[in-house]
Amino acid sequence: MLALLLEANSNKEIAVRLNIAEVTVREYVCRIMAAIDAPNRVALCLWVLTYPQVMHGHSVPLVLHQVGCPCERDICRCRRAA
Repeated sequence: MLALLLEANSNKEIAVRLNIAEVTVREYVCRIMAAIDAPNRVALCLWVLTYPQVMHGHSVPLVLHQVGCPCERDICRCRRAA
């Protein structure tokens, strides 16, 4: 998913490519952004480029399955931007 983000694909385009729901893509992106405190997708992409090891799966499961993620509440900045 991160590689598709770096290619500037939309959530819908990523969902089609990965054969998953668009809402799943939005939730994953939001959770990753919350975990690294990225204010937007550009900052997330810059973070991925700074830490390329995440492209190979290192640390990603911890980011995606963080307990108490803001995405589970209405205060998530991704939902406000959507």
